[in-house]
Amino acid sequence: MEESKLYMARVQVVEAMEQGLPWHEAAKRAGLPISQSTVYRLRQRMRKAGEQALREGRHGHPIKLRGEVRKFLEETCRQVPHTPSHEIQTHLAERFSLTVSVSQINRVRATLGVSNPPQSAKKK
Repeated sequence: MEESKLYMARVQVVEAMEQGLPWHEAAKRAGLPISQSTVYRLRQRMRKAGEQALREGRHGHPIKLRGEVRKFLEETCRQVPHTPSHEIQTHLAERFSLTVSVSQINRVRATLGVSNPPQSAKKK
C-alpha cells in the first residue's frame, strides 16, 4: 500500500475506534489487514504524539546495489564469472566508496544469474 494511503487508513482506524467501533470493524472499514495488538499500538501512539505518529517511521537499510553499481557488478561477473565476491567487494569500495557485505553481493549475483560456483563445482 502506498505510504499516503497507509497513513490515511491508520488514521481512519484509530478515529473509528475512538468513536466506539471494535478494533476488527475499524480495521475492516479502513481496509487494513492488521492484528488487534497493532491497532491498539497505533491508537496509543496517536494519543501520545498525534496523527504524525502514524506515519511510517522505518529507516531500514538503503538499497546499495542499484543503478551504476549494479550494472558494474553484473558486467564484471559476466566478463569474469569466477571472480570471488571478496574481490568484487574490494572493487566496489575502491570505485564507488561503497561498503557492501559479501553475502549481499552473493544475493545480488544469484538474482542476476551470475553466481560464482563453489570450488568443488569448479573442479568437476
